[in-house]
Amino acid sequence: MTYKLIKFDEISESAYMDYISEWENNNEVIVPYAARRDGMTFDAVQKRWQNDTTDAVRASGFVPSTLYFLVTEAHKAVGAIHFRHELNDHLMQHGGHIGYGVRASKRQKGIAGVMLKLMLDQLRVAEPSLKRVLLTCDDLNEASAKTIESNGGIFENKVSEQKSEGETIWVRRYWISL
Repeated sequence: MTYKLIKFDEISESAYMDYISEWENNNEVIVPYAARRDGMTFDAVQKRWQNDTTDAVRASGFVPSTLYFLVTEAHKAVGAIHFRHELNDHLMQHGGHIGYGVRASKRQKGIAGVMLKLMLDQLRVAEPSLKRVLLTCDDLNEASAKTIESNGGIFENKVSEQKSEGETIWVRRYWISL
């Protein structure tokens, strides 16, 4: 199957609604977080994604970022990937430059690896001053660790993260050279 990485403003409303509904119907935490709709209309979500690409997000403690979707030849969205154009202190430890997720019905088919490869290839052209990117994953997420490693991720270390429930988790940090 052939996949294409498209920017948020290229996805159709029907493709997005089909994609996000699967996450919501499964009661899953939407990954990447930027792909969520929070009960908003498609137009409102598109405006939020556009705003996310600007410096206006800094006032809320975020950094400019761009959301992409991985789509099939039939324009079915199978995954989303979020590129943060820079790192703040939080992202340097937990989150990194890139976060991605694959809809439940398409997992364990190598789609995350394809999506990450396409994103890295795009960054090599579109962001020539960016020499490397940071990716992180939960320590127990072996699938994501393998995806990162298979795309050239070099393990740096593990850091702890406090969850809101008081639980401590470990996060793996990887760098990928562009």
